[in-house]
Amino acid sequence: MKKKLTLSEKIFAITNACSIIQRNGIGESSNLEKPLFAYAKIEDVLAVVNPLLKRYKLILTGNVAKEPVTHVGKTWATTEALVDWTLEDVESNNLTPLRESRTWRVPGCGSDDQGKGIYKALTGSRKYALVLIFNLKFGDEPEEVHSERVEQGRADNKSADDSKAVRAD
Repeated sequence: MKKKLTLSEKIFAITNACSIIQRNGIGESSNLEKPLFAYAKIEDVLAVVNPLLKRYKLILTGNVAKEPVTHVGKTWATTEALVDWTLEDVESNNLTPLRESRTWRVPGCGSDDQGKGIYKALTGSRKYALVLIFNLKFGDEPEEVHSERVEQGRADNKSADDSKAVRAD
């Protein structure tokens, strides 16, 4: 019979099995010398981690630890959240008949002009909880956006801006 792993052993196994997370998102910077940067989207992290969570029978759940705070500016609102993320082993092993779990408190921050700041803050917190728990590694540096990705980012941002335009007919 195969020995069941402890939660720590499963975290270690996932850390070793995870591939490098690619930065597939393109963001705009206020730095005029480097106007675009690459970032890892939550989908990029989940694509690597979710299959391993399933294989090792782990589940990550979140609980907002403190009332989120929103700072309203002239055009944007920024929401800060503090989330307790609990990684739970859904199977017991011979050493511990109860389910093992461990909790990490991870902040998140999201800015938006349409009331979605809290959701962005929660998503950011979740992404970095996974990064911290499993010691994930990222691909290229965020400022090293390759020229073809820069052009694609400009095209994507242009089409997004066009879709926000208001027609006066």
